[in-house]
Amino acid sequence: MPKTLESDTNELSILKQSIDPSTIHPASFLSTWNFKHDPCENMEGFFQGILCRISDDNSPSRVTALNLDPAGYDGSLPPSIGNLTDLVVLSLSNNNFRGPIPDSIVQLRKINVLALSANFFTGELPRRILNLHNLESLDVSNNVLVGTIPAGLTGLRRLSRLGLSKNKFHGEIPDLSGLWQLSSLDLSENQFRDSVPRLPANLRQLSLHHNLLSGHLPKTLSLPRLEILDLSRNRFGGQVANWLLELPSIRSIDVSGNALAGLQVYNFTGRAATLESINASWNHIGSHLPAMLVTIGGLREIDLSHNRLRGRIPERYGAMVGRSWRRLFLNDNYLVGDVPKSLAQKEALRMKGSLASNCLSSPYYTP
Repeated sequence: MPKTLESDTNELSILKQSIDPSTIHPASFLSTWNFKHDPCENMEGFFQGILCRISDDNSPSRVTALNLDPAGYDGSLPPSIGNLTDLVVLSLSNNNFRGPIPDSIVQLRKINVLALSANFFTGELPRRILNLHNLESLDVSNNVLVGTIPAGLTGLRRLSRLGLSKNKFHGEIPDLSGLWQLSSLDLSENQFRDSVPRLPANLRQLSLHHNLLSGHLPKTLSLPRLEILDLSRNRFGGQVANWLLELPSIRSIDVSGNALAGLQVYNFTGRAATLESINASWNHIGSHLPAMLVTIGGLREIDLSHNRLRGRIPERYGAMVGRSWRRLFLNDNYLVGDVPKSLAQKEALRMKGSLASNCLSSPYYTP
């Protein structure tokens, strides 16, 4: 078997030396990196977390994947990492790497997966990362990164997953509609402001919660394949319009913790609806409870608590108990009148929810 390219072996050795030895535990992958053996021979359990490309023409083997276990390694990512030029996967997530992401990472021109989440990387995302045109998944979430999203990010046309959550990114979110293969976008828990930009048409999961986004919920969210939408803990106003509830693939909507004043629900009878869960709690919704929620056939979970809802609970809500609704939270509003009898019957015990902190009356037991 041809030996590993000497420079690849050297870079693996430099990486191990950059880790605090006291954090390399006996059961960890790095403890198996014994440089008396060839990394790509992968014999007797040595060099766990490494994959190689073995050549048929007797040329040196190359390291193609570096996937470290979440063992709590404490250290830095050395600039020489860029010399592992055949890397397709670099995954260091859930450790304690710190310091900047080295600019040399842009030398990894074949990289498909770059996973650096849940570490302590600081500084800005290297701007030349835009040259990694083979990237399919980029996850740097849960670090201490700062700066803005580079507008040229749309040049990464193969990107299907982008995770920048739980950092200190700020500014406006640029137009991302050019990322036509993107299916998952998580920009939550940052300091992004203004409104939601144009987004990729193939997006399935969108998480923007815990930012400073504002304005009305824009039509840029009208995406045909969107399944999961989380806009909670922002500063959106206006209303949740019916078009959002009737998106053709939508299953879950969370707009809690905003300043929304209305919830518009039309009659879904006879129409296909995919929505299973809606959370609009902790807003300023001041209308009556929307009676037409009962016409959304697949709906299972509703949370409208901590709003300014008034009037009576529609009798038709009670009819959903024991049938399709599994969670109903209407607590902390201004609801009045009698609780529908069916909400106090034994079938209601199978449903999680609360009607507390309203102005309701009932001779029945209310869970």
